Amino acid sequence: VFFQSTPIDSHSFETSSSNHLEAEDLEAIVAGCPNLVKLNLQANSAIYDSGFIQLSRLNQLEVVNLLCNDDIGDRALIALANLPVLREIYLGPAKITTAGFSYFIQQRCSTLTFLVTQSYHVSELKNSLI
Repeated sequence: VFFQSTPIDSHSFETSSSNHLEAEDLEAIVAGCPNLVKLNLQANSAIYDSGFIQLSRLNQLEVVNLLCNDDIGDRALIALANLPVLREIYLGPAKITTAGFSYFIQQRCSTLTFLVTQSYHVSELKNSLI
C-alpha cells in the first residue's frame, strides 16, 4: 500500500495523478479523516467499486472528484447518493449505467450545485430524468 498526499487543510485531501491509491489506502483515509469536506481522487485506477463505497461513510463530504476512475460503477454511485451534504461531484469516464446515474440524480438533485460528467450523452441524461 503506497500513497503520497498533499494535504490542503484538515478538511481536504488531494492526490496527484501519478499516485495510485488502492482500496486499503482509501479505507485508511476514511477511517483517519472522518470529517473530510473535499476529496480529490482523480485518476486512481487501482480503486474499484468496493473501495469507492467506503466514501459513503464521510458524512461531511461536500465535494468529490472522481474523474478518470474507470472502475466506478452503479454500486459506488448509489452509495455516494446517500452522502447528506454532497454538493459537487466530478465523474467519468466510468462503468455507470443510465439507471445508476438516474438514481443518483434523483437522490441528490436537491443538494447538488455542481455536476461534471464525462462520457454521458446529453440525450441519455435527459431521458433518465424524465
